[in-house]
Amino acid sequence: MAARTRKRPVRKIGRKMKTKLFALFMLIVVAMLGLIGRLMFIEYTSGDAYTKKVLSLQSYDSKTIPFQRGNIVDSNGTVLATSVAVYNVVLDCSVMTSKKEYITSTIDALTQCFPDLDRATLEDYANNSKDNKYIVLLKKLSYDAIQPFVQLQDATDEKGNLKNPNIKGVWFETEYQRNYPFKTLASSVIGFTSAGNVGTTGLENYYNDTLNGVNGREYGYLNADNDFQKTVIAAQNGNTLYTTIDANIQSIVEDKIKLFSDTYANNAREGLGAENIAVIIENPKNGEILAMANYPNFDLNNPRDMSAYYSEEQLAAFKKDSTQEMDALNKLWQNFCVTHTYEPGSVQKPFTVACGLDTGTLTTDMTFLCDGYEMFGSEKVSCVNRSGHGIETLEKALMDSCNDALMQMSYKIGAVSYTHLTLPTTERV
Repeated sequence: MAARTRKRPVRKIGRKMKTKLFALFMLIVVAMLGLIGRLMFIEYTSGDAYTKKVLSLQSYDSKTIPFQRGNIVDSNGTVLATSVAVYNVVLDCSVMTSKKEYITSTIDALTQCFPDLDRATLEDYANNSKDNKYIVLLKKLSYDAIQPFVQLQDATDEKGNLKNPNIKGVWFETEYQRNYPFKTLASSVIGFTSAGNVGTTGLENYYNDTLNGVNGREYGYLNADNDFQKTVIAAQNGNTLYTTIDANIQSIVEDKIKLFSDTYANNAREGLGAENIAVIIENPKNGEILAMANYPNFDLNNPRDMSAYYSEEQLAAFKKDSTQEMDALNKLWQNFCVTHTYEPGSVQKPFTVACGLDTGTLTTDMTFLCDGYEMFGSEKVSCVNRSGHGIETLEKALMDSCNDALMQMSYKIGAVSYTHLTLPTTERV
C-alpha cells in the first residue's frame, strides 16, 4: 500500500493581522493620493517651467553666430579688405524624413535650385542617414545663389498659405569669407588670412586681435507647439583698421613698378626686370606712409597662386616638394620694404648737394667730369654709365644719378662740413 500524504493545515489570518494589512493598504492609498495631488499642484503652478525643462533636454538646440572680421581701409575710407557673408546649405535629415511626403518635395526643390547636387546622393541620405541632423550639402554660396531656394520655400498664395509646405529640413548656415576688392593692390602690406580668421601676413597678421571679434550664440528649445523658444547672444564684430595708405597713390606706384619690370624683363638676365623692387612714399610733414609697394605681388584672394611667375614644370615640382613650395611662397609674400636692409644709395644724393649748397662748399655754376668711375682708395666705384657722362652740372648730376660727380662733390664738402652741419628744422603742420 502506498503511504498516505498528510494534508498541511491551512493557516487562518487572524483578526489582528487583517487590521494591520488594512492599515498598510490605506496608508499606500493615502500616499498615492498625496502624490497625485502634489503632481496636480505642480502642473497647475509650475507646469510650463517644468515642460520647458523637459523639452530643453529633449529638443535643445544651439548654434554659433559668427562675428564679422573688421575692415581694413585706406586714408580716404576705401575698403581694402572686408568680410563677406557666405552660406552653407545644411540638411536636417531627421526633419526631412519625419513624413514621407517631405522627402520627394525637398529633394525636388534642392536639385532644382542647386544643380551641383546629385539626386542619388540626397536619396541615399534619406534612406541611410535618417537621424543625421547636420549634413553640409554645399559650402560658401553667395546670397544670390541661395535666393531661388529661399523664394521657393517661402512662397505663399493669396491667402498667405505656403505654396510648398512639404519642403522641410533645409537651412542655411552663415559664415564670413575674407575678400580683397582690389586683389593685388598693396598685397604685401595688407596680407591675408587663413582658415578661422587667423591673419597670416601683413596688417592682417599684426592687427589680428584688433580685427577679430567674438562669436555669439543662439540656443533654446522646442515648445509644445513645436515653436523654437530661443535666446540670442549677439556676436561682437571686429574693429575697422584705418591705414595711412592712399589707394590712388598706391595704384600709380604699382603700375609704374610693373611697367619697369616688364620693360627690362630678360634684359640683363632671364626673368623679371629686377629680383625685387620696392617703393615707399611718405608724407614729409608727418611721416605717414602713403604708399608701400613691392614687385612681384600676388592676388590676396588666391595667395598661393604663383602661375604668373613660375612655369608649369616648376609648379609641378613644387607639388612634389612642399618645402620648396613654401620657400617660394614666403619669398612672394614678403614685404621687401621692411624685411630687407639696403643701403640708401642714390636717394642720398640730393642731401649731399643740399649740404654743399648750405655750407657754401658747392655753387650752382660748378661742373665735374665723369669718366665712368672714381677711385676711393684702392676701390674702383663705377658710375651707372660705365663710359662716363662727361661734363656734369649739379642739376645734371642729380638727373643722371652720377656716382662719379657726387663723389667729387663730397670731397669738396669735406668731412667737417658733413659732421658739423645742422640742417634747419621745419614745423609740422
